Amino acid sequence: MGKVTIRDVANAASVGLSTVSRVINGNYPVNEKTRATVLKAIEQLDYVPNGVARSLKMKRTQLIGVIVPDVGNTFFMQLIKGIERRLSQNGYTLMIASSDECAEKEKSIVNIFLEKKAEALIVSTCQVEESYFQRQRRHDMPIVFVDRSIPGLDIDMVSEENELCAQQLTEFLIRNGHRRIGIVNSERNVDTSRRRNEGFRRAMAARKLPVHPEHVVEVRGYEGCYKAVRALFEGVPENQRPTALFATNNRRAEITLSVLNEMGIHVPDEVSLVAYGDVSASELLALKVTRIEQDTQRLGGMAADLAMKRIEKSGAPQSLSITSQLVVGNSHRAILE
Repeated sequence: MGKVTIRDVANAASVGLSTVSRVINGNYPVNEKTRATVLKAIEQLDYVPNGVARSLKMKRTQLIGVIVPDVGNTFFMQLIKGIERRLSQNGYTLMIASSDECAEKEKSIVNIFLEKKAEALIVSTCQVEESYFQRQRRHDMPIVFVDRSIPGLDIDMVSEENELCAQQLTEFLIRNGHRRIGIVNSERNVDTSRRRNEGFRRAMAARKLPVHPEHVVEVRGYEGCYKAVRALFEGVPENQRPTALFATNNRRAEITLSVLNEMGIHVPDEVSLVAYGDVSASELLALKVTRIEQDTQRLGGMAADLAMKRIEKSGAPQSLSITSQLVVGNSHRAILE
């Protein structure tokens, strides 16, 4: 037998083509007995509806595009998992792509998703100019930012209380007697980096503590971060080194741990380390990093809910946020004054 068609199903169920179509699409009421007969015929014939043709007819693709800066980063893996779990429960399929922190690549991916007729986009953006996404909104495709946003752009957003959590983490170090605290950050044009930096500086200013420029790392990429962290300690007298470091994301913390391990600098005996986010590498070192523990899958689920809401109904942009929890590990020590 060749490929089974909708006509074969109609003949087997002794109904019209339109009745089979209504059962498959669920867009018109069908008598329960007739519906059961059609479904039985579909099962017996092993009929697979043509999803592409159906989506064109209904002007729905059930596709949602997801763009993150780095699919290899455990944070974004968990974010995607949270998005996928929620969307799959509602019949949507994900198209996932990594921008690799490249603004031009992100634009190309957006264009591809537009061509694929994605019904919405969920983006952790690496763009810094609001004009690009302002133009994209003319396509009437819902866009939801998650984790990262662009200041000044009025668009749906799901994020953490980045500034508040960074402030709490820094205050924890201060309460433990640290005064020379360094920050290992990405470039501040990334929204999360900027907000976490502001939280760090707010905590330091509240206690009238200086932020020494030589204790500030603000670079993008593995190699730049590796060299900058090494420079915090290499050839620097002990009394001029930071006694604690605040890594503003999991990848920065992992790089920092790698550098300190290579240099033979022990955490926490010689320097304390706290991080914004879970640090997988620390498990290899039997180290539990004191951190802000992110509920990343919940963040992804909220972004998915907002995207589905926008597909069904437009409205004023919403900004949703969650407060993450401080988890105390063994990567810090108290300094007695």
